[in-house]
Amino acid sequence: MSTSTRRTSSSRRRRKKRPLPPLYIVSVLVLVTAIVFALFGMQKSYDHYLRSSFELEHYDTVMQAAEDFGVSPSLIYGVIRTESGFDERAHSHADAMGLMQVTETTLEWLHLRSDEFDSVTVDQLYDPVINIRCGVYTLHLLTERYEVRDTVIAAYNAGLGNVDSWLLDPAYSSDGRTLHTIPYPETRDYVGRVNTARLIYENYYHLA
Repeated sequence: MSTSTRRTSSSRRRRKKRPLPPLYIVSVLVLVTAIVFALFGMQKSYDHYLRSSFELEHYDTVMQAAEDFGVSPSLIYGVIRTESGFDERAHSHADAMGLMQVTETTLEWLHLRSDEFDSVTVDQLYDPVINIRCGVYTLHLLTERYEVRDTVIAAYNAGLGNVDSWLLDPAYSSDGRTLHTIPYPETRDYVGRVNTARLIYENYYHLA
């Protein structure tokens, strides 16, 4: 190796890395800080959306009814959110009333199944406590009848007669318990929306 080559190699080894310019470091720190604040802001916005759109109104009533009738609180809230959006005075074209959209026909069925609802009148279905207990007891009865959650949700929307006929039809059910196809678009959409809301209440609020 020549002398000039050795000198060149030696100078390369002695050469130090130049420090990053202060402006570059500041720019990186500003960018990282901006990203952190943006993510924090997105999380706060998401939390605000969930808390304003998926409320925990009537919490004590819901939890008591859930315990009394053995129904998941997340399912109860999912139904309330989907049925009425927490509007206590909600009234549908099918004459379903209140938070859980209980109909007069459903109330008559409850009269036959439990003494608790014997004296409940149609006008009282706008009372949040009475309406929630009626709706949750209906979910309890449907769960006793069908066992499968999605079938229960479908029956809450479409009624026992329709669901019973679908379960007997191989085009909609292969085992007589679950519905692999729901022929009513409204009910199919309803089951999906209830389950979406139910999962939010289950995961975000840690409700069973």
